[in-house]
Amino acid sequence: MFLSFCFIPLNTTLGVQEIAALRKISPLSIVELRLHAAQGRSVLEMPALWGDWPHNVPQLKLILDAIEDGQLPLRVVLAEVYEDEALSDSIDLTVDEARAQMEDYLRQDPHA
Repeated sequence: MFLSFCFIPLNTTLGVQEIAALRKISPLSIVELRLHAAQGRSVLEMPALWGDWPHNVPQLKLILDAIEDGQLPLRVVLAEVYEDEALSDSIDLTVDEARAQMEDYLRQDPHA
């Protein structure tokens, strides 16, 4: 189990423009993006306080900016993620809350 910022599509059906925007940040195929959206599952996960956490922070900031600007149709969830990719104990965050949480984690991490 690990803690991640998860990005879940706002809508269960994705249009062409939404798919194009999501393909720029997500490793998922078009079919997988549609499936994840239909099931309300994350299309991208960014670890917090483990793995490449410090190196992912710039991309996390860009994604949060794009969500705020309306370029990415995503909601942000902070969740415990299990090996089978199941989410547990998730908390929906606003973009401002996600930024604050990210800054808090950066202060906690001596390697950041």
